[in-house]
Amino acid sequence: MKILVTGATGFIGKHLVKKLVSKGHRIRCLVRKTSRKGDINYLKKLKVELFNGDLINKKSLKGICGGIDIVYHLTGVLGGFNVSEKLISDINITGTMNILEESKKSNINKFIFCSSAGVIGPIVSGNELSPYNPSNFYEKTKVEAEKLVLKTKLGYVIIRPEFVYGPMDNHVLPLFKAIKNKKFFIIGDGNSLLHPTYVEDLTQAFIKCLNPKIKNQVYIIAGEKAIRVKELYKLIAKKLSVKTNETPIPLSIATILAFILENSAKIFKFDPIITKSKIRFFTENRSFNTSKAKKEIGYSPIKLKKGIEKTIRWYKQGRYL
Repeated sequence: MKILVTGATGFIGKHLVKKLVSKGHRIRCLVRKTSRKGDINYLKKLKVELFNGDLINKKSLKGICGGIDIVYHLTGVLGGFNVSEKLISDINITGTMNILEESKKSNINKFIFCSSAGVIGPIVSGNELSPYNPSNFYEKTKVEAEKLVLKTKLGYVIIRPEFVYGPMDNHVLPLFKAIKNKKFFIIGDGNSLLHPTYVEDLTQAFIKCLNPKIKNQVYIIAGEKAIRVKELYKLIAKKLSVKTNETPIPLSIATILAFILENSAKIFKFDPIITKSKIRFFTENRSFNTSKAKKEIGYSPIKLKKGIEKTIRWYKQGRYL
């Protein structure tokens, strides 16, 4: 099939494009003039077609879906201390609207959208029927983007991944580095649940959604199991052969530190090591039920332990750790 991938220069996108190429599909990738040279070279080596455009510039997207059967829309901007809400909204909402419009013009067969399990907010054993309950601006924009996809007359699949990690990722790398350098501390009791998802498991789910029988569905994609923050910390530390720090930081003190650091960072322009968003990430419960994906598309995640081992091996080979 002829497939368009947006977000192809990103962490998840690069894994997906590589897998699609290996299966013999013809791939067109949306890239920007500002895309990093290394990411562009990665795609060029895979011998894909590059389409220069910008999701928030409708004119630049003209013809992008010509001859395309399937669109994978992976582009998205995560929240962050120095990331403006306008940018997040422009990319996550307006960008989705623009690529949907181009997809409609070409009457593509299926629009596969990468959303986030965060659209249902902090939850234990959340599933596809759980109501929207976003807890931050990024998640709110993903809710709005999902609504756009759900209203389209195109066939669609919405994939909601959670806490994706693995080779080629830079977003979760600081966690591994902090643990290796013994600079990671548990906030509160460490009993909150996280649900890490290995990137190749997510890629597997995306590939399975090419099945023409899979249409107009929403799937939560998460790893083998949810795990408590303190247990994930111990697992990563063990695989890195470092001792864990058993002295937690009380939530009240961490909150005060985040307030001080965030306000100082605005003045002195640095990235604070503790922020309110990081505190929420490590203290809110987020675990999910993936039984629908397992039953309907044959989703089968690898063991968490194996995913952590493979990720650390890649980081070490690339001298990131």
